[in-house]
Amino acid sequence: MIYFFEALKIRMSQVYFVIVFCVLTLYVHDGYYDLIEAKGVMLLWTTIVYVITMLVSDVVLLCNNSKNKATFGVFECCLLVFVAICIVSALLSPMRAVAFFGSDGCCVGALTIFLAGVSCISLSRYLVVEKAMIAVVAVVGIVVFALGITDCFDLDLFGWHQGIAASHYDYLSTIGNRDFMDGYLALVLPFFAVLFVFEKNVRWRLFYGLYLFAGFINLYIAKNDGNLLAFGCGIFLVYYLIRERVHIDRTIALLSIFIAASFFVWLMCLFIEPENVVGHSILGMLIHFNWHIGLVIVAFIMWLFRKRKMPECALKIWIVFSVSVIIGLFLIVVINFDLSFATDRGYIWSYGLESFAKSSVRYKLFGWGPDCYKTAVYSLVGERIASTWPEATVIANAHNEIIQYLVTTGVFGMLSYIAVFVSALFSKNSSCNVMSMAAKCSVFAYFCTALGNNPMGLNYGILFGMMALGNACRDY
Repeated sequence: MIYFFEALKIRMSQVYFVIVFCVLTLYVHDGYYDLIEAKGVMLLWTTIVYVITMLVSDVVLLCNNSKNKATFGVFECCLLVFVAICIVSALLSPMRAVAFFGSDGCCVGALTIFLAGVSCISLSRYLVVEKAMIAVVAVVGIVVFALGITDCFDLDLFGWHQGIAASHYDYLSTIGNRDFMDGYLALVLPFFAVLFVFEKNVRWRLFYGLYLFAGFINLYIAKNDGNLLAFGCGIFLVYYLIRERVHIDRTIALLSIFIAASFFVWLMCLFIEPENVVGHSILGMLIHFNWHIGLVIVAFIMWLFRKRKMPECALKIWIVFSVSVIIGLFLIVVINFDLSFATDRGYIWSYGLESFAKSSVRYKLFGWGPDCYKTAVYSLVGERIASTWPEATVIANAHNEIIQYLVTTGVFGMLSYIAVFVSALFSKNSSCNVMSMAAKCSVFAYFCTALGNNPMGLNYGILFGMMALGNACRDY
C-alpha cells in the first residue's frame, strides 16, 4: 500500500508537469479574446485535482504509519510565508471574491497562489523528470513557436483569430498576449539553453538546438522590449561555464544558434513588412543595424581562444563586466525614462506608486488583495488617470510584478515575494545537477522579465514548476 501511493505521487507529479507545460500551453478557448483567463481557470482546476490527489495520498500514508517526515527548507518557508500573506491580504480586501479567485485580467488570486505554492512544495519532493517528458515539452514548444511565426504572415491556420478586427494580430501563437509570451520565453529558453550546453548525446543536443532556434525567432517577433530583461539568465549561465571551465564549444554553438535565428528574422524582414515581424522593439532595431554580423565576430573570437586555459581571474573579470553592463543599462533607462517609457509603463507605474503612497497603513502593509490592482488604482487616483493619461485605456495590472504586489499585497507581500525568488535561486538542495541549474536560470530570467510584466496564470504554473525543479530532492 505504501509503495503504491508513493509511486502514485511520483507519477501524478510527472503528469501534472506535462499538463502544465504542454496541454495548457496549447489550450485555446473562444478565439484569443479570453485566452489568459481561460488558461488561468484551466490551470486552477488542474492544480486542484493534483493537490487533492497528493493530499489523499499523504493521508493514506499517514494512516499506514509511513515514516516519511516533511522537512521545510529556506525556500519552502519563504514560499509558505508569501502564500500566508496573500491569504491574509485577501481576507482584508474590500473585494474578497476578486482577491481570492482573481480578476479577468490575470487570474492570479489568493487561491491560485495558494495552490501554486502547495503544488510547488509537492513537486520539489516527488517530481522525477525523465527525458521522455522533456522531449514532449520540447515538441509542443516547437509547435507553439511555429504557430507564433505564422502570425508574422497573418496566417490563421485553425481559425483562432476570428473576431479580431486588426489586420495584424496583436496575439502570439497559442499564448495569448505579448507580455504573457515574454514570461513564457523567459522560463523555457534558458532552461533548454542549459540542457543544450550540458547534454552529452549529439542527437539530443541537435533536438534542443532546433527548439532553441525556433524559440529565439519568437524572442524577436514578440516585439516586446521586456524580453531583453531576461539577459540576466545569460550572465547566470556564463557564470557557471567560466567557474566550471567546461563546454566552451557548446557555448559557441549556442551563440551560433542565436545568430542563425537572427539571420532568419533578418531574411523575414526582407520579404515581409518589418513592422509585422519585429515592430519597434529594441531587438528589431538591432536586426536593422545587422548586429548578427557583430555576433558572428564575437563567436569567431571565442572559437579562436576556445582551447586556451581559462585564467583564474576570468570569473572575477566576468562579474565586474556584468555588473558594469547592468549599471550602464540602468543608467541609460533612468536618463531616458519618461511617462511614455515602454508603451506607457511610466504612466502605469507612477499611478501604482502614487496609489500606494495614498493608501492607509493597513493597505500599505497588506495591500488591497491579490489581483485587485485596478480597484486600488482607480479608487485612489482614478480622476488623475482620466485627466493625465493620453491612452485612456483601462489599467488592469501594474506591468511590473514588484509594484503589482506592493499595491495588492502591501510591503509584507512584496518583500516575501522577492524572498521567494532569492531563496529559490540560492538555496542548496541535495542534488545540484544540470536540471536544477537549468531551472534556476529560468527562474532568474523570469524575475528579470517580471520587472516589466504581469503575473499571469499559466506562467505561474510553469514558474512554480521551475522553482520546484531547482529545489528538487531527487536526481535527474
